[in-house]
Amino acid sequence: MILRLFSFDTVRSYREQSALAANYLLILYAFLLPVAPKAASKVFIGIAVLMLFSGGLKEKFFRSLKHPVVLSFILFYLMHALWMFGSEHISTALFKLKEFKYLLYVLVITMILQKGFVSKILGGFIAGISLSVLISLSMFSGLPILELLQKIPLVTVNTIHPNVPFMVSYTAYSISLVLVANLMLYRLLVRSGEIFYLRFLYALIFIGTSTTVFLVDSRLGYILYGISILFTIAFAFRRYFYRVAAVSSLLVGTTYVLLYSYSPSFESRVDTIVDDARNSMNASYSSGGGIRIGYYVHGWEVIRNNPIFGVGTGDHLAEVIDVINRFEKDPANRDALNYNYKSGDSASFDSEYLDTVVQFGIVGLLVFFNIAYRLIRDPQPDPYLKYFQYLLALSIVMIAGPSLIFIPSEVGKALVLLAALSLSHPIEQRSRA
Repeated sequence: MILRLFSFDTVRSYREQSALAANYLLILYAFLLPVAPKAASKVFIGIAVLMLFSGGLKEKFFRSLKHPVVLSFILFYLMHALWMFGSEHISTALFKLKEFKYLLYVLVITMILQKGFVSKILGGFIAGISLSVLISLSMFSGLPILELLQKIPLVTVNTIHPNVPFMVSYTAYSISLVLVANLMLYRLLVRSGEIFYLRFLYALIFIGTSTTVFLVDSRLGYILYGISILFTIAFAFRRYFYRVAAVSSLLVGTTYVLLYSYSPSFESRVDTIVDDARNSMNASYSSGGGIRIGYYVHGWEVIRNNPIFGVGTGDHLAEVIDVINRFEKDPANRDALNYNYKSGDSASFDSEYLDTVVQFGIVGLLVFFNIAYRLIRDPQPDPYLKYFQYLLALSIVMIAGPSLIFIPSEVGKALVLLAALSLSHPIEQRSRA
């Protein structure tokens, strides 16, 4: 049976089997992304190789390249390459190009993706997040699960952040959790005709992911969760928008008040947000949130002098740090704001917006917004996938302010994969009669 499955008697069977195997590997890739990113990268190499054997590459390449969403990711990557010319910090620019190369994965995925596999691949990602949630809850309960995980090859365990088993940070983890929580909630609200055990499973995953969002202490996760849940409810019942918006806002608001009243960690993280904002009003930028505000304050001088095209790929940190060292009088602020430059911490201001506008100006910001815009404008006829595109666009726009999207590859690769799955015209592998 196995020999028959992988027989290469004709070119047609060889190509079809390669395409089919690539799609099954995409399921594995989606599952491994939140669980074992290193293993996922190795799996993607296999997907790319199988795509090369699937045939019709020229046709598939140009069909994928013509899709506005695919093109938007590629343009964002190419902008980093083009703005390298004239850069004074080539090593930083090359670092950006190396880190962002996975943006081109969208081309490979759409070239090989078969429509019948979209739900399976998405299910693989949800399964990976669900496994992470089970492990997070085990960690919170005090079970010695980390010791077992550390013995598994190609699995990197996060031993720094509480209740975060695999991903590099609680911010990256919370973003993935919020996306899956909203997907499950939308299915519960809209797909009322599904059988009981599926609805029970959706509810279980929604409760688990929602709970874990508030166990990993990500301030961005708290904000993203509340706003996206309100969006999901409003979108599901948009015919009754005003009534639903009022009731859901009350429910979500009450939930956050209760969390603030009874969860010390939640109270502490919320108080930190308020303190950072208050201190920044007094020009104090030495805290975690204050550093981000300080970068915006001093970055404005660079943006003002280079509004259209920015300063170029990789030159952003040096330019803003120069302004900080010349004009910042507080030694504590100066030391805190210099940290990312001295440490080489991802060559970033910890804000996708600020990174983009300082390097590429208004042009770069438009190229970045074009990703979300194209997702919104895509003529996806499937209501579930169309909702998903709106959710992705909302998430991208929200995350980019206080955090990063593309430098933490777990977040970027997940968004690239999910965006590719949501497109209206995935390339079908057609048999040749």
